Amino acid sequence: MCGKSEFQLGISIINAGGSDFEKIRRICTLLKAFDIPAVIMLDADAQKYATELEKARKNGVTNIEQIVVLKRGTIEEYFPKLVIRQILNSEEFNANPPITELDLPEEIADGQLLNKIKHLMFERNCAKGLSYFKKILGLKGIKIMKQQGLDIDEELKSVVLKVAEIATRN
Repeated sequence: MCGKSEFQLGISIINAGGSDFEKIRRICTLLKAFDIPAVIMLDADAQKYATELEKARKNGVTNIEQIVVLKRGTIEEYFPKLVIRQILNSEEFNANPPITELDLPEEIADGQLLNKIKHLMFERNCAKGLSYFKKILGLKGIKIMKQQGLDIDEELKSVVLKVAEIATRN
């Protein structure tokens, strides 16, 4: 969405499977052994882990270039609800009846989105779980946004540009 490709930049996005300080610290320590810089993105509720990771950076995990705590909540909160509805209504999930803007409005409160999606998936017989939805949203959501001429949030754009800057200097 920012004209950058992780493949062209030679970077990898590692899903740590949640905000677990020790798991993230171990990943960063492994990356450090290979002189690979790390940028960490955490959900809004993981501020305490950001503080701990900052301490780890000062105490030897020096390859941590930046720690970002999302302001809105989770990464899913940065996708337009229109895109989320399209994915839930696609053949991948086949919501029945289809999810409308009345079911999932654009202005849903931050922090409530994942619970609402989980509820709608159950209610509309979308047999696949929330973790599968997150994966599909990440894979297909950006493509849908590009097709519809939608832009990503400025907060995320700044993270992508920072990662690109780090990747091109190393």
